[in-house]
Amino acid sequence: MKKSVAVLASLAALLLAVSVQAAPAFVGKWNVVAQERKGERRDTPAERKPVIDFQRDGKLVLSMTMTHEGKTKTKTREGTWKLTGKKIVTVVEGRTEEMTFEVTGKKLKLTNPARAGEIMYLERAR
Repeated sequence: MKKSVAVLASLAALLLAVSVQAAPAFVGKWNVVAQERKGERRDTPAERKPVIDFQRDGKLVLSMTMTHEGKTKTKTREGTWKLTGKKIVTVVEGRTEEMTFEVTGKKLKLTNPARAGEIMYLERAR
């Protein structure tokens, strides 16, 4: 029994360490550059500027700036995020989503299995 508890504690510590190490790679603003649904990738239209801001304290700010006929409008939603191993869990307006992630340099790929494997491609904002 003591051995099982020790193994579980070690595993929990390892998972926490992986999450803490990956967290700095997420912190900051990311531009959504494309989305893929059912194998079809579509770039984000120039008149839309979706941005996801993963804040260090676990807060999440989603903003969408749209330009139409010379008028610009921004919508914002707030939530939280946390990493668990190789998954990110977000909660926005009471809706929880769990996605796998892949960070490569200044690029981030989020895959949402609950949405038929929808993929979001992001690039770190400058």
